[in-house]
Amino acid sequence: MSGLNENQDNANTEGDYPPRKIDNLDTQANILQGTFSHYYNVALDHHSKATSNTNILLAVLAAILVLVGLDNEVCPDAIDIGSTIGIMVIGLFGFVWTLKQHERYQYWKFIALEYQKEIIDLMPGNLKSPDDYKDLAQRKAEKIFFHSLGSIISEEGFLKDRRLWAILHLGIMLFGYLALIAATSGKFCPAAAA
Repeated sequence: MSGLNENQDNANTEGDYPPRKIDNLDTQANILQGTFSHYYNVALDHHSKATSNTNILLAVLAAILVLVGLDNEVCPDAIDIGSTIGIMVIGLFGFVWTLKQHERYQYWKFIALEYQKEIIDLMPGNLKSPDDYKDLAQRKAEKIFFHSLGSIISEEGFLKDRRLWAILHLGIMLFGYLALIAATSGKFCPAAAA
Protein backbone atom coordinates (compact mmCIF):
# COMPACT_ATOMS: atom_id res chain seq x y z
CA MET A 1 0.00 0.00 0.00
CA SER A 2 1.04 3.56 -0.60
CA GLY A 3 0.31 4.77 2.91
CA LEU A 4 -3.38 5.45 2.21
CA ASN A 5 -6.01 3.75 4.25
CA GLU A 6 -8.48 1.51 2.45
CA ASN A 7 -11.30 4.10 2.34
CA GLN A 8 -9.09 6.73 0.73
CA ASP A 9 -7.78 4.23 -1.80
CA ASN A 10 -11.31 3.15 -2.78
CA ALA A 11 -12.52 6.73 -2.98
CA ASN A 12 -9.73 7.66 -5.38
CA THR A 13 -10.22 4.66 -7.68
CA GLU A 14 -13.96 5.31 -7.95
CA GLY A 15 -13.48 8.96 -8.84
CA ASP A 16 -14.88 10.30 -5.54
CA TYR A 17 -12.30 12.73 -4.32
CA PRO A 18 -13.02 14.21 -0.92
CA PRO A 19 -13.25 18.01 -0.97
CA ARG A 20 -10.24 19.76 0.44
CA LYS A 21 -10.36 22.98 2.37
CA ILE A 22 -8.01 25.67 1.08
CA ASP A 23 -7.75 28.58 3.47
CA ASN A 24 -5.77 30.94 1.25
CA LEU A 25 -8.13 33.12 -0.81
CA ASP A 26 -5.56 33.76 -3.53
CA THR A 27 -4.89 30.05 -3.94
CA GLN A 28 -8.61 29.31 -4.17
CA ALA A 29 -9.10 32.03 -6.76
CA ASN A 30 -6.14 30.83 -8.83
CA ILE A 31 -7.35 27.24 -8.78
CA LEU A 32 -10.89 28.24 -9.74
CA GLN A 33 -9.66 30.58 -12.49
CA GLY A 34 -7.40 27.86 -13.92
CA THR A 35 -10.25 25.36 -13.83
CA PHE A 36 -12.63 27.82 -15.46
CA SER A 37 -10.09 28.57 -18.21
CA HIS A 38 -9.49 24.86 -18.83
CA TYR A 39 -13.17 23.97 -19.21
CA TYR A 40 -13.93 27.03 -21.33
CA ASN A 41 -11.05 26.13 -23.66
CA VAL A 42 -12.44 22.60 -23.93
CA ALA A 43 -15.82 24.10 -24.86
CA LEU A 44 -14.26 26.32 -27.53
CA ASP A 45 -12.34 23.34 -28.88
CA HIS A 46 -15.65 21.74 -29.85
CA HIS A 47 -16.54 24.74 -31.98
CA SER A 48 -13.11 24.56 -33.58
CA LYS A 49 -13.84 20.93 -34.44
CA ALA A 50 -17.16 21.88 -36.02
CA THR A 51 -15.45 24.60 -38.06
CA SER A 52 -12.59 22.36 -39.18
CA ASN A 53 -14.99 19.57 -40.11
CA THR A 54 -17.11 21.99 -42.12
CA ASN A 55 -14.08 23.25 -44.03
CA ILE A 56 -12.98 19.70 -44.86
CA LEU A 57 -16.47 18.71 -45.97
CA LEU A 58 -16.75 21.81 -48.15
CA ALA A 59 -13.49 20.85 -49.88
CA VAL A 60 -14.86 17.33 -50.52
CA LEU A 61 -18.11 18.88 -51.73
CA ALA A 62 -16.20 21.07 -54.19
CA ALA A 63 -14.40 18.00 -55.54
CA ILE A 64 -17.73 16.20 -56.03
CA LEU A 65 -19.18 19.23 -57.84
CA VAL A 66 -16.15 19.27 -60.15
CA LEU A 67 -16.79 15.58 -60.87
CA VAL A 68 -20.43 16.31 -61.72
CA GLY A 69 -19.50 19.28 -63.91
CA LEU A 70 -16.75 17.58 -65.94
CA ASP A 71 -19.11 16.78 -68.79
CA ASN A 72 -21.06 20.07 -68.42
CA GLU A 73 -24.26 18.04 -68.08
CA VAL A 74 -26.41 16.75 -65.24
CA CYS A 75 -27.65 13.42 -66.51
CA PRO A 76 -29.27 10.35 -64.94
CA ASP A 77 -25.99 8.41 -65.00
CA ALA A 78 -24.14 6.70 -62.17
CA ILE A 79 -21.59 9.51 -61.67
CA ASP A 80 -24.11 12.33 -61.39
CA ILE A 81 -26.65 10.43 -59.29
CA GLY A 82 -23.96 8.98 -57.05
CA SER A 83 -22.41 12.42 -56.64
CA THR A 84 -25.69 14.04 -55.65
CA ILE A 85 -26.34 11.29 -53.12
CA GLY A 86 -22.82 11.90 -51.81
CA ILE A 87 -23.64 15.60 -51.42
CA MET A 88 -26.73 14.73 -49.38
CA VAL A 89 -24.73 12.33 -47.18
CA ILE A 90 -22.07 15.00 -46.60
CA GLY A 91 -24.79 17.48 -45.65
CA LEU A 92 -26.43 15.03 -43.25
CA PHE A 93 -23.13 14.01 -41.65
CA GLY A 94 -22.05 17.63 -41.27
CA PHE A 95 -25.41 18.57 -39.75
CA VAL A 96 -25.28 15.79 -37.14
CA TRP A 97 -21.58 16.41 -36.41
CA THR A 98 -22.00 20.14 -35.85
CA LEU A 99 -25.06 19.64 -33.64
CA LYS A 100 -23.09 17.15 -31.54
CA GLN A 101 -20.18 19.59 -31.25
CA HIS A 102 -22.63 22.31 -30.25
CA GLU A 103 -24.07 20.05 -27.56
CA ARG A 104 -20.57 19.34 -26.22
CA TYR A 105 -19.81 23.08 -26.32
CA GLN A 106 -22.89 23.79 -24.19
CA TYR A 107 -21.93 21.02 -21.75
CA TRP A 108 -18.37 22.24 -21.14
CA LYS A 109 -19.40 25.90 -21.18
CA PHE A 110 -21.92 25.20 -18.42
CA ILE A 111 -19.23 23.60 -16.25
CA ALA A 112 -16.86 26.51 -16.91
CA LEU A 113 -19.51 29.08 -15.99
CA GLU A 114 -20.27 27.24 -12.76
CA TYR A 115 -16.60 27.63 -11.80
CA GLN A 116 -16.82 31.29 -12.75
CA LYS A 117 -19.77 31.70 -10.38
CA GLU A 118 -17.66 30.17 -7.62
CA ILE A 119 -14.91 32.72 -8.32
CA ILE A 120 -17.42 35.56 -8.11
CA ASP A 121 -18.87 34.19 -4.87
CA LEU A 122 -15.38 33.80 -3.43
CA MET A 123 -14.29 37.37 -4.07
CA PRO A 124 -15.11 39.97 -1.45
CA GLY A 125 -16.54 43.29 -2.52
CA ASN A 126 -18.47 44.35 -5.57
CA LEU A 127 -17.20 41.96 -8.22
CA LYS A 128 -19.69 41.97 -11.07
CA SER A 129 -20.82 38.80 -12.78
CA PRO A 130 -20.75 38.26 -16.56
CA ASP A 131 -24.54 38.60 -16.52
CA ASP A 132 -24.08 42.26 -15.58
CA TYR A 133 -22.37 42.85 -18.93
CA LYS A 134 -24.29 40.42 -21.15
CA ASP A 135 -27.04 42.77 -22.39
CA LEU A 136 -24.63 45.63 -23.03
CA ALA A 137 -22.21 43.32 -24.86
CA GLN A 138 -25.04 41.91 -27.01
CA ARG A 139 -26.26 45.37 -27.99
CA LYS A 140 -22.72 46.50 -28.77
CA ALA A 141 -22.04 43.42 -30.92
CA GLU A 142 -25.26 43.90 -32.84
CA LYS A 143 -24.51 47.57 -33.43
CA ILE A 144 -20.92 47.08 -34.56
CA PHE A 145 -21.03 43.80 -36.46
CA PHE A 146 -24.56 43.05 -37.52
CA HIS A 147 -26.27 46.46 -37.95
CA SER A 148 -29.76 45.70 -39.20
CA LEU A 149 -29.22 41.93 -39.18
CA GLY A 150 -28.46 41.93 -35.47
CA SER A 151 -31.98 41.07 -34.42
CA ILE A 152 -31.94 38.02 -36.71
CA ILE A 153 -28.45 36.73 -35.86
CA SER A 154 -28.43 37.63 -32.16
CA GLU A 155 -28.74 35.16 -29.28
CA GLU A 156 -32.50 35.72 -29.22
CA GLY A 157 -32.84 35.56 -33.01
CA PHE A 158 -33.08 32.79 -35.58
CA LEU A 159 -29.40 31.78 -35.68
CA LYS A 160 -28.93 31.19 -31.97
CA ASP A 161 -25.51 30.63 -30.45
CA ARG A 162 -23.25 29.36 -33.18
CA ARG A 163 -25.69 27.15 -35.06
CA LEU A 164 -24.72 28.63 -38.41
CA TRP A 165 -22.63 25.56 -39.35
CA ALA A 166 -25.60 23.23 -38.82
CA ILE A 167 -27.80 25.45 -40.99
CA LEU A 168 -25.09 25.52 -43.67
CA HIS A 169 -25.03 21.70 -43.71
CA LEU A 170 -28.82 21.58 -44.03
CA GLY A 171 -28.45 23.85 -47.05
CA ILE A 172 -25.87 21.47 -48.53
CA MET A 173 -28.23 18.56 -47.98
CA LEU A 174 -31.07 20.47 -49.67
CA PHE A 175 -28.77 21.37 -52.57
CA GLY A 176 -27.87 17.67 -52.96
CA TYR A 177 -31.55 16.73 -52.98
CA LEU A 178 -32.35 19.33 -55.64
CA ALA A 179 -29.35 18.18 -57.71
CA LEU A 180 -30.59 14.58 -57.40
CA ILE A 181 -34.00 15.61 -58.70
CA ALA A 182 -32.35 17.46 -61.59
CA ALA A 183 -30.10 14.48 -62.40
CA THR A 184 -32.89 11.90 -62.33
CA SER A 185 -35.32 14.05 -64.34
CA GLY A 186 -32.96 14.31 -67.31
CA LYS A 187 -34.18 17.86 -68.11
CA PHE A 188 -30.63 19.21 -67.94
CA CYS A 189 -29.10 16.43 -70.03
CA PRO A 190 -28.95 17.04 -73.80
CA ALA A 191 -28.35 13.33 -74.43
CA ALA A 192 -31.52 12.33 -72.57
CA ALA A 193 -33.61 15.04 -74.27
CA ALA A 194 -32.66 13.81 -77.76
